[in-house]
Amino acid sequence: MATELLAKLQHQRFLGKHLLGLSTATGMNLSAAMTAGIDLILLLNSGKFRQMGRSSLGGYLPFTNANHQIAAIAKEELLPLTPKVPLILGIH
Repeated sequence: MATELLAKLQHQRFLGKHLLGLSTATGMNLSAAMTAGIDLILLLNSGKFRQMGRSSLGGYLPFTNANHQIAAIAKEELLPLTPKVPLILGIH
């Protein structure tokens, strides 16, 4: 999948087209972005902290295991909605 993504990004760049990306922690934003023809998704655990009413700086604090948290969000909330769009996971 990484090779396909890189080839797609390089092709878009060669054509002089823009890439549409989204940083999210919720499926609602993702649904709208999918309709708009998104090219890739960035999932950050800091978005989940904001969704929970905490500051993005919560990513620096030991509230949870960041690796497990981001993997669970991806698996349970976003991957079922994005079977063909690359999902890049990041921590804070």
